[in-house]
Amino acid sequence: LAAIMHYLYLCQFNWMLIQSVNFWYVLVMNDEHTERRYLLFFILSWGLPAFVVILLLIVLRGIYHQSIFQIYGLIHGDLCFIPNVYAALFTAALIPLMCLVVVFVVFIHAYQVKPQWKAYDDIFRGRTNAAEIPLILYLFALISITWLWGGLHMAYRHLWMLVLFVIFNSLQGLYVFVVYFILHNQMCCPMKASYTVEMNGHPGPGSAFFTAGSGMPSAGGEISKSTQNLISAMEEVPADWERASLRQASQVTPDFKPSPQNGASFPTAGGYGQGSLIADEESQEFDDLIFALKTGVGLSASDNESGQGSQEGGTMTDSQILELRRIPIADTHL
Repeated sequence: LAAIMHYLYLCQFNWMLIQSVNFWYVLVMNDEHTERRYLLFFILSWGLPAFVVILLLIVLRGIYHQSIFQIYGLIHGDLCFIPNVYAALFTAALIPLMCLVVVFVVFIHAYQVKPQWKAYDDIFRGRTNAAEIPLILYLFALISITWLWGGLHMAYRHLWMLVLFVIFNSLQGLYVFVVYFILHNQMCCPMKASYTVEMNGHPGPGSAFFTAGSGMPSAGGEISKSTQNLISAMEEVPADWERASLRQASQVTPDFKPSPQNGASFPTAGGYGQGSLIADEESQEFDDLIFALKTGVGLSASDNESGQGSQEGGTMTDSQILELRRIPIADTHL
């Protein structure tokens, strides 16, 4: 029982360490693809505490020839943990302190050196990092304070320390239940924003709004700065941008005449050559890419629909549906 409690105790602080490393990549290094390291994070988070417990058993049993009941036994006659003072200080006090030092370094560096991450929503989509990071730090503080009173009670045997340990342990469970099970539950409190696009009061490529029940403020309410920048960038796009691009694509089709000699076709004097067609297509694709990067808008129409629109002379209604999508490129790279 003491070995299992020791392992789970170390897992809590080790998860804090690994989570802070993950935040280092996301907040400081601006890495949006940390999911490729999740397997390594899981192995380290659950494996390192097991390694510490196994190493303690091997050293005390193999070198000092202590029995399992001497390694994990009774303290003061009624508490089951590590009776050896030096082993307890090293494996139950020093290792958690090292984890907390790494957590402090990461978040101090993130708040002082790289403050631009606060307006993003890397942790929970629909809520800024500035609102989510304090919630995680509160949880880390509750875990640390809880086990601080537990360790002091094992060392000094004061009843009021045990009472504080029970209170903070209960608050820790209540905090996790309320914040992450209720407030972050999409069934109870929807937070993630659903986007659609409007133009001139009608559905089309122009501005964005939040659907009802998304948990985000409606028009006129306070929204995050990054969302405001996205909406303002979309509103600056001309209303006829889509029709103009399709009309331009339809106008570059050259007229060909059959050759009187061999029946081959050649462009008329007012047409375009193959080189100019390729150049125009590449230029249009480049303009589309720049537009998508600046506004986060991607054309959802298929190739067949685009070709049909060009055949009809580029006449497409203003209600052409555009949907927002996340561009996986860091803002600093732009």
